Amino acid sequence: MKIVYKKSSEILKNGNEKFLIGKNERVEYILFLDSQGDYKIDLSFILKDVGAEAYIYMIEKGVEDQSAEINISVIHKSSSTFARTFVRRVMYDGGKSYINGLIKIDKGSQNSNSYFDESTLLLGDKVISKVIPSLEIIPDNVKASHSSATTYIPEEEVFYLQSRGIDKNKSYNMISSGFLKSKINEITDNKIKEKVFLDIDNLFV
Repeated sequence: MKIVYKKSSEILKNGNEKFLIGKNERVEYILFLDSQGDYKIDLSFILKDVGAEAYIYMIEKGVEDQSAEINISVIHKSSSTFARTFVRRVMYDGGKSYINGLIKIDKGSQNSNSYFDESTLLLGDKVISKVIPSLEIIPDNVKASHSSATTYIPEEEVFYLQSRGIDKNKSYNMISSGFLKSKINEITDNKIKEKVFLDIDNLFV
């Protein structure tokens, strides 16, 4: 198994990463957008042999003067391959974020299973947030789907925390932090998981 944890500051602002995943190999990839700037990052995960697995996690706190374009391609080229992509974003006023999520299942990739799951929490009205999930499927005996959701923080959640003595700003930060952590528990390496949790907490200090 291979686990990669990358922050945006470690990737060229116009960079790309490509993974070829072999027989019964598992790759876990975490992308953490942790600094301001303009980013265009292309991520490709090619499941080229039987039993290959990919788990992709993207975490973003989108703020003013930050613009990110992230292209995530998951390409199944063999049978019985498996992939999960999770995108979690908290967007503030002035933030711009564009996500293209492609699932492609080629001929000969029977019994493959792939899912793209994106969710964005808006903390402002002046946000540009675009998500384009797409599917390219050739064989018919596969599972492939995607979901995308955008929401605001429910005021009743903020009110509940305030009623417990937590001020409004900290309430928003707690909810936002928990939102970004919502899929991180699925990371198998506990040390990396703890580091991601700490890095998310530091976003809201």
